Parts: sequence; C-alpha cells; structure tokens
Amino acid sequence: MSRQAVPKPVAALLAMAPISRGWRKKRRDKFFEAFGAVLDYCVEVQEEDPLPELIVGVREAVSKALAEAAADAADFDRENEQRREASTEEDPRG
Repeated sequence: MSRQAVPKPVAALLAMAPISRGWRKKRRDKFFEAFGAVLDYCVEVQEEDPLPELIVGVREAVSKALAEAAADAADFDRENEQRREASTEEDPRG
C-alpha cells in the first residue's frame, strides 16, 4: 500500500478549520457536512471494505520481517559460536 498526498481540496478545507480559536457547533456541523462531501468527491467510495486486504498485507509484512529477523539472529549466533570455537582453539587455556 502506498502513501499518497492529501488531495488538495481536502487540505484546503482542513486549512480553513479554526484550530487555534475554536468554533460554534452550527459552524462545526456545516464544516463536517462540507468535509464529508469533499472527501466523497476526492476518494472513491468502494462497495467492499479494503481493510481486510490491508490487514492481510500487514500480517504478511510482519511475518516476513520476523522471519528475516530470526534468520539474522541465527546467523549471528552461528558466527559468534564459530568465533568462540576459533578463539578456544588458539588459546589452550580454553
């Protein structure tokens, strides 16, 4: 899944929100109505929720990363064991 820039109309509408000074409920309600319309215009509404596909993708990415980390850890342990064995062979005091 790639990250995309916020659509310009959405960003423009958000820039109009009175973040630092607050607003009255009537104005807030109108803002939410407008925001919903702009969001629907900019982002296609799909029949099926893509979230399950996203969850599967995230689960696969995490599983792959964990498998790679485990393999790296096993390689690291093997290399350390080989170094220990090599140093023991060099040092007769063991």
